[in-house]
Amino acid sequence: MRNLHFLFSLLFWSSQALLSQENLEVSHTQFYKIPSKDLPSEFDLSANAKGNFTADSFYFDVFVKDDHITNLDRIDIWFGSPWIDFSDYIVGEKNKKTFIFRNSAESGDEANLQRFIQDADYPKGKLKNAESGLEIKPIVPQANNLKREYIFNGITRFEFSSNQSIAKQLDLDKYKPLENQLGMKLDDLSSFAKYHVSKTDSGIQYRIAMHNKCLGFARAVKMKEIRYVIDIIDVDPDETSEQIISSSSNRFYGRPYYFNKITLPFALNIVPEGVPASMIQKMGINQDVIFSGGSWKAYGLNVGGIVFGKDFISEALTEFFFYPIQLIYSKSKISNNVEVERLDLIYKDATCFLQHEVYTQINDQIFSGKEYRYTNRVESNFINSVFSLPDGSTALVIYDYEPVDPLGFGEYGHTADEFISIMKTDNQNLLNIGHRIEGASNMVIGETNPQKIENVKSVNYAWVDFGKVFEIEIKGIQTKDNKTLRFRINEQGKVVSAD
Repeated sequence: MRNLHFLFSLLFWSSQALLSQENLEVSHTQFYKIPSKDLPSEFDLSANAKGNFTADSFYFDVFVKDDHITNLDRIDIWFGSPWIDFSDYIVGEKNKKTFIFRNSAESGDEANLQRFIQDADYPKGKLKNAESGLEIKPIVPQANNLKREYIFNGITRFEFSSNQSIAKQLDLDKYKPLENQLGMKLDDLSSFAKYHVSKTDSGIQYRIAMHNKCLGFARAVKMKEIRYVIDIIDVDPDETSEQIISSSSNRFYGRPYYFNKITLPFALNIVPEGVPASMIQKMGINQDVIFSGGSWKAYGLNVGGIVFGKDFISEALTEFFFYPIQLIYSKSKISNNVEVERLDLIYKDATCFLQHEVYTQINDQIFSGKEYRYTNRVESNFINSVFSLPDGSTALVIYDYEPVDPLGFGEYGHTADEFISIMKTDNQNLLNIGHRIEGASNMVIGETNPQKIENVKSVNYAWVDFGKVFEIEIKGIQTKDNKTLRFRINEQGKVVSAD
């Protein structure tokens, strides 16, 4: 009775979803042998499958022709992010920090530990600066502490058994290095997969319903491609080895590149908690998310040469660094017809500076910048403010910067070119300001007849009368260089001196 009730619930769920959503149907009329294994005879094992994909869920009907059904028979369904082609890495630990490497980021390459250590520039001892002759200890693990591991970033696998046991997510141990860097765990997604099995005249049928949470990893709002593969595993009585057939004609373990690929005519309904889908869509960014703690959470990935130590970067080997991203959304109005939405992305990536991106949506337009400033955050009621001009149009203040060296290496490693723009929402600039304080101690105000100021130690901005008058407080390297400049926005919407 329980199975009949469950089957009714499953069929009702899938039929209601397909009636209410766009869907894409796929079919697999042929299953293939696994490389290095023989193809079973059609009498012994064969299969066909149908899939139906909606924005929220995926449904599979898998028909297996099998002359002997045992409790060990099962099927596995894998998912892989379309932008992930491999899962083999080289991993090490040092000072409770996890390092993830690879010979290269090329999908055709492999994580080969012997080549990694012997044939490239991974340090065998101290690092020596060719110019100064100074030696430093590497910040990376010793070579003999490295090992090759599979890390299933962007990959999930689920098992469905012929004995109707609970659907199970597999490989939860293959996320640990990724989770160590992110500081959060991928949820066990088993409960988001439901299925029913029934015997047929020639074998067994699996009816499976899976929520899109089973992907585990996704691209928020914009994801229209899916990689997946269905593997049929058959264990006959008295057999010592499994027979496997797959929906992929060229199946290799841990390489989503070889999975079946589909393009949906709609985007999957995957949105980080607390952020409107419309804003992410208009931002135009590819925001990766992981399902952790009961919701989709943002994360990022840096890929580049391995940083062996200060001023030492590998010329041959690649490092992968995963980091969490904090999303903060807010909404306000500055007038009856002007609505402002703001999304902050805060994260610590492989660079030496805390990243704080700011996206401001004013009605239907998106403006991007950063929080002030890059070396350490400075409170300001001026930077990233949105205000009304005398003629009723809207303007905002945007801050951005470009570091000389994102890793902070070299004589000017903590130097950046900083830019502040006061602009109307039609992209007309009212005032541009630039500074290079840490490296050159100067700033320039305006473009026509620019005002150049030397011996600058720090700069702060503040509204004195919001939307009308602001001050630039400049602290000089010497006290005599201190000054405060005041500007106002006149009735014509122009920025002029108020001194």
